[in-house]
Amino acid sequence: RDRIGRELHDGIVSQLLAVRLNLNAFKSKDGHQINEYALTHISKQLEDATQDLRSTAHSLMPDALLQQGLINAVSILRNKVVRAGKLEVDFQVLSNMPVFNAVATLSIYRIVQELIQNTLKHADATQLLVQFSFRHAIFYITVEDNGKGFDKNTDNPAGIGLKSVESRVRELYGTLDISTSPGIGTIVYLEFEEQWIT
Repeated sequence: RDRIGRELHDGIVSQLLAVRLNLNAFKSKDGHQINEYALTHISKQLEDATQDLRSTAHSLMPDALLQQGLINAVSILRNKVVRAGKLEVDFQVLSNMPVFNAVATLSIYRIVQELIQNTLKHADATQLLVQFSFRHAIFYITVEDNGKGFDKNTDNPAGIGLKSVESRVRELYGTLDISTSPGIGTIVYLEFEEQWIT
């Protein structure tokens, strides 16, 4: 809620306020016509605000997630990354998945998205495995790359792009474990109890 509030306040609300101020300025100019440049400027401000609103709405729940569900949305994300040609991603679903609630669906998608982006940005990897499984009322996610890894004793995982992931895992009462060392890649293990995600 805090993040959404900041997005709305700092982006869309401030832009609409600027539009209002520009329109109010014309009210004090009795007898003066609004020139075309001023109208174009105000129109552009409204267009920018509309784009920001659309982006905010999309960031809350991507279209693929709404229309096709978590597994298909992750598959689409995987395909986009592979088409970019920078990373080969193998996405595996090893068992039947439960039906996740809306909050869990979005959070899990964002976790996977962030881990993929983190690999692209920091790992210098060529291959990535994303694996989903569900057994004994526990949902497991494994994300493994063949990149350069890092030293957990000297490097702060949160500073390597994992702060957002850690926050989302906490929100779902999940657990996060990272196995890595310099030169051997990174494996991220996540576990979520069924009661918090369905």
